[in-house]
Order: sequence, then structure tokens, then C-alpha cells
Amino acid sequence: MGGSQPLSYTRNSWWRFLKILDLGLMGLVLLASLAISSGSVALPSVTYLLVIRIKVVNLFLLIGYLALCSGILSMSGFYRSHRFSSFPQRLHEVLLAATLMTLAQLILRWPFQLDFASNTFLIVYWILSFVVLGTTREVAQHLLYLIRSRGRNLRNVVIVASGDDVASLNAYVAGEPGLGYRVVGSIDAKEIDEDERYASAG
Repeated sequence: MGGSQPLSYTRNSWWRFLKILDLGLMGLVLLASLAISSGSVALPSVTYLLVIRIKVVNLFLLIGYLALCSGILSMSGFYRSHRFSSFPQRLHEVLLAATLMTLAQLILRWPFQLDFASNTFLIVYWILSFVVLGTTREVAQHLLYLIRSRGRNLRNVVIVASGDDVASLNAYVAGEPGLGYRVVGSIDAKEIDEDERYASAG
């Protein structure tokens, strides 16, 4: 029990850090999209970013935007395990997240009077979201692979298979250190089935 709590705390802290980092990136994407779509090389002033007039409602809109991004990123699968994920799967998640966040602003720009959300802004926003999220995902994936290859961030697993599959899975996990799995035991499913049949017969 004592050893599992620090591990769980570390994982939770890591996921919280990732979520905060992603929200910071999406905030920067919003600022950069405003700067580019407005035709200004420099970032717009704070007054412009808050839709010209500083109001309390604009602060709530910003909080709502970040909450919306957080929900869409989670729904798109950003915070589930990607140890066995493929590049097309991760690309699909990034494409889905960028598209949903852009569509959300397209739909909400009329009822919330988001004057900055012009068609040019939305196009720039989608491109930057896709590039930024895709790049950071792949960089993080390669960093984690290197960390696991060096014996860090490992998870203990027990392989349950039947017959020759036990040895095959053992060899596969041992040959892929970047997956981050440490085999602590193996169970032959055939032996379990035989034991259950004997028990039921007895």
C-alpha cells in the first residue's frame, strides 16, 4: 500500500501537468491566431484580446474557452495511455481536437458575439492548433519512449496467455523496452482452464 501511493501521486501530478501545459498552449494558439488574422506582426494588446473593452464577462469567456479546450482534448483521447498507439491514431486524435475546437468557436461566435472569430481567424486557429498539438504530442511520445528505454516509468505486468503465446508475448515485451513494461510473472491460461475443470468435477 505504501509503495502504490507515491506512484499514483506521481502519475496524477504528471497528468495534471500535461493538462495545464495543453491549456497554456491553446491560450498561445488563441493569441497567435488573433495576431495573424488581425494582420499584426506583434501580439495584440491585452485590451484587444479582451474584445476591445475590459469586462468581467470577457474573463468568463476566457475561462469558458479553456474549459472547452480541456473537455475536447480529454474527449479526443489525449490523456489516455498511448504506449501501444500508432502514429495514425495519434494524428486522428489531433485532427479531431483541432476541428472540434474550431467548430465550437464557429458555432458560438454569434450567440456570444465573438467579433474576433472571423473566417480568417478560424482558419488560422485550426492550422495552428493542428500543428502545435501534433508537434507536442509526437515530441512527448518520443521523450517517453526514450525514458522507458532507460528503465524509467515502468509498469509491472503479468502475462496471461495459452501455450506458446506466453513465450511469444514475453519475448515481444522484452524486445520493446520503449513500451515501459516489466514482466513480473506469466500464467498459462490452459493450466487455469484445467484446474477449473478439475475443481468443478471434484
